Amino acid sequence: MLVWQRKGESHARVYAFRGWGDATAVSEANRARLGRRRYRERFGIETSYRQKNQARGWTTSTNPEYRLLLEGVALLLRQVWVYLTLRIARARGLAPTAWVAQFPLAEMLDWLTQRIRSRYPRTRCITLPHNTLTTNATP
Repeated sequence: MLVWQRKGESHARVYAFRGWGDATAVSEANRARLGRRRYRERFGIETSYRQKNQARGWTTSTNPEYRLLLEGVALLLRQVWVYLTLRIARARGLAPTAWVAQFPLAEMLDWLTQRIRSRYPRTRCITLPHNTLTTNATP
């Protein structure tokens, strides 16, 4: 029999293993704990990929170099966000994950998009100096 109480929980959980001695029960509990830890790590990996996809530029291009560039920019933007949230949390004396909910990645990306658009407004025409564009007419 194994009695387990997590930190912060008011009640304990009791696990009964028929035919197992104490050592085997503890071994199985340790395997379960390790499995939970590994799954939590996997969840973190899946979360980082989901966040990276929020920052990824969408394209219909089949050029692998361009698509790889967009993936790299997305990873870079996510890492900038992680760094900023960590710095803000430390400055406020909070846990590193406490600030994440108040400054989501999508909000940072929206802010960045607005700043870029205000600095570089979209132009619909390109003005060329006179006589810079010449064509050679061949019969």
